[in-house]
Amino acid sequence: MKKTYKAGLIGKRLKNSYSKEIYTQMFDKIEYKNYVIKTQEELDGFFEKKDFDFVNITNPYKKTVIPYLDKISKIVKETGVCNLVIKRKGILSGYNTDCYGFKMLLKRHKISIENKNILILGNGATSESVLYVINKQNPKSVVVACRNPKNENQILFKNIDYTLPNIIINTTPVGNKKSDQPLINIKNFKNLETFIDVIYEPYRTPTMIDAKNEGKGTVGGLTMLIYQALLAHNFAKGSVHPLFFWEDLRLRMFLWHTNLVFIGMPTAGKTETCKKIKDITHKNHLDTDKTIETLYKAKIRTIIKKTSLENFRAIEVEMIKYIQDAEGLLISTGGGTVMNEENYRRLARKGYFIYLKKTNFDDFIDDKKRPLIKSKEDLKIMYKERNPIYEKVADLTVSCDLTPEEVFEEVTNAIVNS
Repeated sequence: MKKTYKAGLIGKRLKNSYSKEIYTQMFDKIEYKNYVIKTQEELDGFFEKKDFDFVNITNPYKKTVIPYLDKISKIVKETGVCNLVIKRKGILSGYNTDCYGFKMLLKRHKISIENKNILILGNGATSESVLYVINKQNPKSVVVACRNPKNENQILFKNIDYTLPNIIINTTPVGNKKSDQPLINIKNFKNLETFIDVIYEPYRTPTMIDAKNEGKGTVGGLTMLIYQALLAHNFAKGSVHPLFFWEDLRLRMFLWHTNLVFIGMPTAGKTETCKKIKDITHKNHLDTDKTIETLYKAKIRTIIKKTSLENFRAIEVEMIKYIQDAEGLLISTGGGTVMNEENYRRLARKGYFIYLKKTNFDDFIDDKKRPLIKSKEDLKIMYKERNPIYEKVADLTVSCDLTPEEVFEEVTNAIVNS
């Protein structure tokens, strides 16, 4: 009979955690709980009971948990950071899996640290783990910027040398909330190549969006999260999952929590492609134009004719604002939706953009349903104006000539290999 593992996650705020979903898929039988612990007394009581097989530790307890442990790993000793506690025969052992997770993030996304100038944002426990990994990969220089420097190797944000960093790594929670303002202005960093954010929820933080807009490489924290979870599984259970399990788990977590946002020209087939993919994935489909028509009980062409194009665009902005927190959707957008920077940024938080590209408009038929298009010449002019934005926004560009099944295969391959 297979053992039922008793496990959980300890932290002060666990609203956005994916841990329960991940570990439920990794273990055949597990009872996984989120333990919101707000005081030292609650933490004392939890470890006094030892009522678990293993627990993951998140901020602010990655350092304060160490005194409760009977044994600690070499990496915990060297970093002073523990994010996994395992109970074996009543003995509590502490491990650091964040270091492995971040190391694998760099490897998986082909990011070289050697001879690079590195800027780390934040000096908390996660920063310590990231710094540990970075210093073992021969960087040219490493600077830690923060609000409250703890030693001579840390500086205030205002003292950052903008000409130096090639790679910036955010280890703070800033960017997790919609209201968060970026700690830095990406435009100031002229030699920046890649921005890494260890945050995994949302899919893109505001600074990641800024970096993408500037043509820089961006990587979020989902890869790190899943690799550290796999190592935690190996420590707790003593068995190793094969590589395909990692790929499958990452893809599932990605599709559950990230929207696939289809962009492109009118007549490219975004809506029909989404409908077909819905049948494959059983994900919910939202068409932005159809949603507006349903809410306003009028066709788009009627709304524009009776009011104005500007009024329709304002309605579109409000609708995008309304759905910005949704996740796991297939979203087919109107041709002009992402021309608006505000719409793009709201969709980008939890959206992966697929540009369904169409360049030949000879098949255009004027069915009077498209208020902004009267001929294929209109489409050609519109394409010339919009294509640069579509190309810039897109995470993946695919031909509209592909079947929906082929499009979805391209999407999943791109996600797995990203």
